[in-house]
Amino acid sequence: MSESISKKKEILNYIEYYTKSEDAQKIIESSKITNEEGFDLWSFKKLILLEYYIKPYLSILLNRDYKCFFIDFFSSCGANKIEGEEIISIGSPIISILKGIIPNKSKNRNNRFHKWFFIDNQEKYCKALESRVIKTLEIINEKYKERLEINKDIKILCGDCNKKVDEVIEELEKEAEKNKIAVLAFIDPYTFSNIEWKTWEKLLKLKYVDIIFTFPTNTIKRGIPVCKNGEKYLPPSLIKFCDNINSIQEDKFIELYAKDIANLVNRTIWHYKEGIKVKNTKNSEIYRIFLFTHSGPAIKLTMDIVKRLDNIAASDIKFIIEQIYGKLKSLKDYY
Repeated sequence: MSESISKKKEILNYIEYYTKSEDAQKIIESSKITNEEGFDLWSFKKLILLEYYIKPYLSILLNRDYKCFFIDFFSSCGANKIEGEEIISIGSPIISILKGIIPNKSKNRNNRFHKWFFIDNQEKYCKALESRVIKTLEIINEKYKERLEINKDIKILCGDCNKKVDEVIEELEKEAEKNKIAVLAFIDPYTFSNIEWKTWEKLLKLKYVDIIFTFPTNTIKRGIPVCKNGEKYLPPSLIKFCDNINSIQEDKFIELYAKDIANLVNRTIWHYKEGIKVKNTKNSEIYRIFLFTHSGPAIKLTMDIVKRLDNIAASDIKFIIEQIYGKLKSLKDYY
């Protein structure tokens, strides 16, 4: 099998699990509510990166005696409908649970996050997510004999993430008084102005935070009008451009925004500076995925999937979906 087909086969396996597996179907069907806005073929890239990152993240930090926590700032309802298709995928909070339980045979226990925090501002999505989390926990218990509980191990917080972050930070700071803690945050806003700059500052006051951040480049112009109040939504390097912000090139806007996230901490932090550019089938950039981490080993492991994802186009994913759902006999038909 050629390297190109092998990579696409790997992507196919991810997508097939998210949409068509027995686990996915049970979880999706546990609520009638789905997110039907903003999820398309290219959105699978961010889910794949999240899954790929979780295993080395937990392995490295748990071996160093950290307690690990996961925060999903825009968790939605746990199930996303692909635009223009009758296909539904499990979402980031569900993937973080399913892939955040890793058997450790040498220690006769499971490696896992100590606690998960899911935040969304729509009550109907929070209720639907709770139903899907409960079903996910049943699957986890059956597979791994790991009993997790809502409100104890997993908290679903309904409200604006810019306000709910205070509740999360307070709990994490208490944990940090007696344990070494590390946080993995998945931040996937609809537009950059969904997250206030103070929220970044609060989050990055914690000592060890890794971030997977999807910058929605296609909504920059939509977010700019609210930025007349620049101090609320923009990093320091962009505030001085508030009066003439429409004249800033998108690449420069993104570069300065990402750079100031990295500059919020005094310790060494690495970020994939260019981001993973995610384009639609018309070759227009939709969003850019940034990774911020303190871990050297995690960087090396992650660069592998970064390269793989960079080489997978939206058109490739379209054909992969068509194969999964019977429109193509095999990936070789694509070539």
